[in-house]
Amino acid sequence: MNKQILATAIATGLMAPGLAAADIKVFGAIQAETGGLERSGNTNTDVDYVRTDNVLGSIKGGGPNAFGLKGDEKLGNGLTAYFMFNNAFSTFDGDTLASRGGESSGAITARDRYVGFKGDGWHVQFGRMNALYKTASLRYDPFLATGLQSRANGGTSGGHNGFINDVARVGFNSGGLSAGIEVKWEDAFSEDTPQSGGDTRGLNTVDSGSWTGNVKYGEKDWEVGLAYMDFSYHQYTPDRRVTTITNGGTTDVFAPVNRGPTPTVTVPDGGSVTLSPGVTTTLTTTGNITVNTTGSEPQKNDGDLSALKLHGKYNVGDFSLRAQYERIKADAEDITARRGDGASTLVGLEGGNSAERYKSLYVSMTYKVMGSTSLMGHFADTEWEDVNSGQDEYNVDGRHWAIGVKHDFSKRTHVYGGYMDNDYDYSNSRNDEITGWVIGTRHKF
Repeated sequence: MNKQILATAIATGLMAPGLAAADIKVFGAIQAETGGLERSGNTNTDVDYVRTDNVLGSIKGGGPNAFGLKGDEKLGNGLTAYFMFNNAFSTFDGDTLASRGGESSGAITARDRYVGFKGDGWHVQFGRMNALYKTASLRYDPFLATGLQSRANGGTSGGHNGFINDVARVGFNSGGLSAGIEVKWEDAFSEDTPQSGGDTRGLNTVDSGSWTGNVKYGEKDWEVGLAYMDFSYHQYTPDRRVTTITNGGTTDVFAPVNRGPTPTVTVPDGGSVTLSPGVTTTLTTTGNITVNTTGSEPQKNDGDLSALKLHGKYNVGDFSLRAQYERIKADAEDITARRGDGASTLVGLEGGNSAERYKSLYVSMTYKVMGSTSLMGHFADTEWEDVNSGQDEYNVDGRHWAIGVKHDFSKRTHVYGGYMDNDYDYSNSRNDEITGWVIGTRHKF
């Protein structure tokens, strides 16, 4: 069945009678991938293993798997309303993305979700969306959304991952010039917002007023651009206190709770004790009951992050060359430098260790042979400064490269394969290397 007709029928069925449906389309992609990875060096125990789909169709995360609806409605006088409702899923199993590093519970979770208006050369939209810093040059990577991609292997920053909530975007284009800015208008939560009992992970949020933007100029076969990000953020660590209620030798444990009562209180028969905001337990036993709370108090740490990216591309015939330079500075106070809402580490190494400075020079090349087959490769030279593992600080020099081939059966279906090498040299005389092969197939609809 024609996908546009099907989507319109579904959407119409969800609408109140008498309302006209907008021009709605179904879209998405599904990918299956496997690969063998070998890790060696004196940083980790040597590992040699084969992996299939991690999440979203890629063995290293950040895959393309998605399905959603998008549409628009012409309102007259050159004004158009539009929306995007996009979701992610795993290929090989039904595990929740939350249990495998996702952002929300359920085997299907959110990607882009926004609504907006556009006219001749301008647009404005509101919701959850990719950062403009990310999209400015995301597709420079010929291995994007595969296990060979640079953003999953340290060649480019984690600013090329994830989405940002509560964002307003304004953009315009005229001739070969385009520009846009995104501003986060609301904090995801404050330090006083209680989280669910038992949550001891530590929660991150980008503060309201944080912004990102980009400017591009170019034509069909070339472009140059600049992207910038200026984020302030905080990490709220719920308290890890354990509350015990003791009565006549019987002890009930409520642990951990986000807000407990005072360290020791005595509650008379029929009284109550507040275990956390909005959660009150009424005691109906005979006699006095002792409530003890032990552990650490809640903590809130703040940080600032700025990122600059210069990028450009050039196409000539069947050959394409793309390059970008990133420089990132994180000013954090006992907090992992993160891009947004706990989604992904921006200035980090594998394992989540944060760094105060990050630099990366990235170059990629693609050459089409025989019409439907492309040879691809990329290389990145990176530096992490003042990495904090929680035990010591060090610097890291890294190099990532990959080569591969892609064959297009059509505009919607292709197969690919390749080999990669990640090499890290640490200032404290350690080293780490990851090599591996990846093969996969992707279908877009």
